[in-house]
Amino acid sequence: MALDKNDKIYTLLCAFINDQLERSQLEELFALIEEVDEEQLHIAIRNILDEEHTPENLDFIQERVELLQEDILSKIIPEQTRTPQRKLFNIRLAIGIAAMLAVVFTITYLSQRRENLSPAADRGIASTIMPGGNRATITVNGQDFELDTDQGELVLGADSLFYGDGQLLTTTGAQQSVQVKTPLGGQYQLMLADGSQVWLNAGSELTYNTGFGTDNRALRLEGEAYFDVVKNPDLPFTVEINGQQVEVLGTAFNISAYTEEPMVKTTLQRGSLAVANDSQKLILKPNQQAILDKDAQKIATRDVNAASIVAWKDGIFDFHGMDVEECMRVIARWYQLDIVYEEKVPSVLLGGKMSRGVRLSTFLEFLEANFDIHGEVTTDRKLIITKHSK
Repeated sequence: MALDKNDKIYTLLCAFINDQLERSQLEELFALIEEVDEEQLHIAIRNILDEEHTPENLDFIQERVELLQEDILSKIIPEQTRTPQRKLFNIRLAIGIAAMLAVVFTITYLSQRRENLSPAADRGIASTIMPGGNRATITVNGQDFELDTDQGELVLGADSLFYGDGQLLTTTGAQQSVQVKTPLGGQYQLMLADGSQVWLNAGSELTYNTGFGTDNRALRLEGEAYFDVVKNPDLPFTVEINGQQVEVLGTAFNISAYTEEPMVKTTLQRGSLAVANDSQKLILKPNQQAILDKDAQKIATRDVNAASIVAWKDGIFDFHGMDVEECMRVIARWYQLDIVYEEKVPSVLLGGKMSRGVRLSTFLEFLEANFDIHGEVTTDRKLIITKHSK
């Protein structure tokens, strides 16, 4: 049943989008959202934006999307009064609303500019290419298991592997190697034996040995992952990457170490961590990033917006500060594409956000409308990029 304008949830959504929601009302909004069909919620949000926001103030909508999670977390019950279950409940809802508003913003914004887009951008093969999803395989002592796409979370216990709902996948023995691998277009969330959480991005692999959390907390990573590590001063948490080691006690950070990328980037969101190779060791502070040049084997640091860099784990593409080549490598991994530049690579720094849950055609519309970059997809999944003048 469609949401009516007289429904309480409709009123609360209007207040939130217009930055008029009281702290006490946010918990009520969360509770009501749990009871509403996702599609009907999507329609309601879009209707509110269509009714209340004209092209002149679309920047306001974008700002609300960008600051959504911080806004929610600043209004909910103070940290010291939350139970762990309630905290997790609030954060998951914040993520869901943020992703949905990002999609709706993209659709609303593009509908205002559709007359400026070339027909090739929003029809044909690109409109049939769907985004990635929860896909991964796990290998235990040489035996492969395809993970359930409907689950999305796997708990890597001390002697067993099971899904977030408690369903057993398999047991493990002593001194066994375990590898979790996401394909291109795949992602998966993991809960480690020590309670730490890992979000594994597309085209990535995480390896550890049984005994993790008891006699060691050592992992090896290829690709990209976000870590939220439980503090244990007696058992340091380490991540081995090609040419680099990250060591932490308790913190949240992101590592991007794809083979095709020229740099390994370690970004600290909170806490502190040490990044080292054979010749250097640096200590990062929140919102700092360590950049390892693979060729020179030198590590440099820079200040960044960590929330922007880790937005992928919450279902958001954040293109701020990306050049075209970096952006296209991200897109290629998520949509399983080969990127081809018809001419030289466009010299453009990108910006903006959108949901990772949209079809490829929506991304191409966004790219052309905002940056005058045209993309066309061939039958063998090549994305041909050209830069042209309007």
